[in-house]
Amino acid sequence: MAATDREQQILAWIKQNPLISQNELAQLCGITRSGVAAHISNLMKKGYIQGKGYIVTPPSYVAVVGAINID
Repeated sequence: MAATDREQQILAWIKQNPLISQNELAQLCGITRSGVAAHISNLMKKGYIQGKGYIVTPPSYVAVVGAINID
C-alpha cells in the first residue's frame, strides 16, 4: 500500500532524525500531535517503519565459568 504525501513527508523527516518527537513533527507539519501519531501508525501498518526511534541501552551481563575445589 502506498504512503500518502503527508506520510511520505513525515517519513522523510524521520529518516533525517530517527529520534524526532511527535511534537516536533506536528510543528513541522502544522497539525496536532495526535494527527502525527495516526500517520505514524499508518506508516507502521504499511511497513514503512518498524517503530518509534527510541534507543534503549542493552543490559550488561557477566558469565562465570568454572569452579574451585579445595581438599
